Amino acid sequence: MLYSDTIIQWILRTGMLADGDRVICGVSGGADSVFLFYLLKELRELLHLELQVVHVHHGIRGQEADRDAEYVRKMCEQADVPFSLFYRRIPEEAAAGGLTLEEAGRNARREVFREAAAGFWKADSGNAQREVFREAAAGFWKADSGNAQREVFREAAAGLWEEAGRNARRIVRIAVAHHKNDLAESVLFRIARGTGVQGLAAMRPVSVLEDGDGVLPRMELIRPLLGLSRQEIEAALRREGICWCEDSTNAEDDAVRNRIRHHILPAMEAEVNSAAVSHIAVLAEQAGEVTDFLLEEIRRRYPKYVNGAEGRLPDGCRGAGLSVSDSLVRNELPAMQSGIVHRALAEISCGAKDLGRIHVEDTLRLFHLENGKALHLPCGIRALRTAKGIFLYNIYKAEMGGDPCNCASGAAAGCSDRSHESTGGSTAEPVRLLPGESVEWQKMRISADFQDFLTGVISEKRYTKTIDYGKITGTLVIRTRKPGDFLTVRSDGARKKLSDYFTDEKVPRDRRDRIPLLADGNEIVWVIGRRLGYRYRVSESTERFLTVSVRTGLSGMEESSMGDFKDRFSIMITEEEVNRRIRELGEEISRDYAGKSIHMICVLKGGVYFMTMLSQQIHEDVPVSLDFMSVSSYGNELKSTGVVRIVKDLDEPLEGKDVIVVEDIIDSGRTLYYLLGILKARNPASLRLCTLLDKPDRRERDVRVDYTGFVIEDKFVLGCGMDYCQKYRNLPYIAV
Repeated sequence: MLYSDTIIQWILRTGMLADGDRVICGVSGGADSVFLFYLLKELRELLHLELQVVHVHHGIRGQEADRDAEYVRKMCEQADVPFSLFYRRIPEEAAAGGLTLEEAGRNARREVFREAAAGFWKADSGNAQREVFREAAAGFWKADSGNAQREVFREAAAGLWEEAGRNARRIVRIAVAHHKNDLAESVLFRIARGTGVQGLAAMRPVSVLEDGDGVLPRMELIRPLLGLSRQEIEAALRREGICWCEDSTNAEDDAVRNRIRHHILPAMEAEVNSAAVSHIAVLAEQAGEVTDFLLEEIRRRYPKYVNGAEGRLPDGCRGAGLSVSDSLVRNELPAMQSGIVHRALAEISCGAKDLGRIHVEDTLRLFHLENGKALHLPCGIRALRTAKGIFLYNIYKAEMGGDPCNCASGAAAGCSDRSHESTGGSTAEPVRLLPGESVEWQKMRISADFQDFLTGVISEKRYTKTIDYGKITGTLVIRTRKPGDFLTVRSDGARKKLSDYFTDEKVPRDRRDRIPLLADGNEIVWVIGRRLGYRYRVSESTERFLTVSVRTGLSGMEESSMGDFKDRFSIMITEEEVNRRIRELGEEISRDYAGKSIHMICVLKGGVYFMTMLSQQIHEDVPVSLDFMSVSSYGNELKSTGVVRIVKDLDEPLEGKDVIVVEDIIDSGRTLYYLLGILKARNPASLRLCTLLDKPDRRERDVRVDYTGFVIEDKFVLGCGMDYCQKYRNLPYIAV
C-alpha cells in the first residue's frame, strides 16, 4: 500500500480530491508518475474515482520513448485503467515556435490534457452530480487492527440531490507527479531568473488549468506528491517491488533544471543544510499563502481606486477604459499599489501573461509625471496621465470593437515585453483580416483566400504571398508597427526585432510608422511589400495554404514607398569594385577552362546583367555559349524535399558540356539546390556555380559556390541586376 497518513492528510488539507472525482493522471513511466499511478489506483476504490491515464510520446528518444509508452500501456492494462497515448513531434514544435524542448513539451502536455479532459467528460443531463463536503483531517481516522484506516469524506445527507445538484460543478482533475524536489528546483530557478513573492509559490497543490464553460469542463491541476521527496517516492516503490523506467535525458546537464538538480541542490544539502529541499518547499507554501492574502486584499480594495470610463479615447478612438485614481499612491503601500495597477492592466488587456513588473513600475511612474504623458504597453494597452490619475485603454478593443488578442495562447496582437513612451506614430486603425474576406486599409485592398496547392504555384510576388495558415496562432491583423514587434528570420526560430529589421534595411525613422504589416499577435507575418516571416513560410507539413494579396497602384502605398526610394540608397560596393572583381573572376574562369568551351546558363532575371559582364571578361581562346532558364517554386515549395517548376527551359541539351550556372545573388539556396539537381541529371561534363553576391547567413541548403564575387551581410541590395519592384536593376554599383 503506497498511501500513508502524510499523503492522505495532504489531500484532505488541500481539498484536491473529492468523492466521485474524475481524474486524468499523466504518466511518463518514471518513478514519480508510476508512484502517482499506483497511489490513485489505491484511492480509486476508497474515493470512487473515475481514473484515466494519459501518456505523451514526445518523439525525442526513439526506442527508449517507445519502451516507456509500452510499459505504461501494460501497467494500465493490468490495472484495468483506461489508457490514452498521444504522439507529438516536440523538436519540430519547438523549432516552429522558437521554444526550448522543455517549453514545447509543457505546452504539448497541456494541450493533450485539455483534449483528454474534453473527451473524458460525458454530459449527464438528467442526473445531478454529487457535491461532497470536505471536512478537516482531524477526527477522520479510526484504528483498525493496527492499521490507520480512514473514513475519507462524509456526504451531506440533506440537500445532496436537490435542485442545485443539477448545476453541480463539471470538474476534471489533472494529476501530475511533481514532488518536493521539483518544487525546490522551480523555486531556485525562478529566484535566479527573477521573480516576486507570487513566483516563489512556484507549484501550488491545486491550480485552475481551464475555467470551463458550457461545453468543456473545469480543469484543475492537482499535485498529490508535493509533500514527498524524490527519495521517499523511490524508496516506497522499491519496498512494494514496483519498477519504473529511467529517462536517459534526465542524466544530462543540457537543461537548466537538470543542472540545478544534479549540482546546486545536492551542494546545498551537503554544504549548507541537509533539509534544504524541505525548507525551500515550506518557503514556497508560505509564499503561496501570502499571495492568496494579497490577492484577496487587492480584490477588496480594487473598486475604491479603479473605475470604468466611457467616452472618446485619446488618438481619436471611441470605447471604454479604466481610470486609476491618484489617491492610490497617496493611501496605499507599494505592494498594494503594484497589485492594483497590475490587476487593472490585466483587465484592460486580455490577461496577465505578457505583463511584468517593469510594466507596473513604468505605469506607477506616470503618477509622478505631468499630464499628457503616455506609455505604450503590451497587448495594445495605452496608459495616459490625466489630471485625476492614469487612464488605461486598449487600442485594439477601442479601435476594433473587440479583442483580437489571445494572450492565453501567446498570440496577443501588438503585445510587447517592454514599455515605450508614445512617439506619436501612425494612427491608422488596425483591421482584422479573415480568410475569404477582402478589406480596405490606407488606400489598399487586401484579400485573403484559402488555396489548393496540389497543382498550383505558390506566389513569390512582392504584393502576393502564400503562408502556412496552420502557423497562425491568433487573428491576422493589418496594422502599422507596435512596440515589441518581431520577425522570425531563420529556420531555427531565430528572431529579429522589427526595429532592427528596419535599421538593417535603412528605412528612415519617419516612414517606419507608415509601413503596412500583416501581424499575428506581436509576430510579423509579412512586412507588406518587403519580407515574409520565416515561420509562416509553407513547408512539407503545410495543410492549409492562405494567399494574401495587396492591390495598391502607384497612387497608394507603392507610390509613397517608391517615389523617394532612390534617396535612401547607400553604396555598398562601388562600380569600380564591381568591375574589378568581375575582371578577376573572368581571369580565374579562363585559367580553369583553358582548352575547353564554356556553356553559361543564366537564371533569369537578375543574372542577365552579371552574365553579360562576366562573359566579356572570358579570354577569347575560351569559347562561351549562353542559355537562359527561369524557374519558380512549385507545389508546396517544400523546404526539404520540394520540387522546382521550370517556367522557361533551356534551348540546348547539356550532355557532355562544361556548364557554369550564373546567378546574381544566392541567399537561402533552396531553389538553386533543386535546380542544380535537375541540371546534373542532364549529364553535363562538369557543372559549376558562379555568383556575384553571396549571403551565407541566409543559407538553408548546402550549395557549393565555385566562383564568388562578394560575400555580403543579410541586407536588401540593389543594382547590377538586382531590383526593387523591377526597378534599379541598371545601377552600375551595389546599393543597400
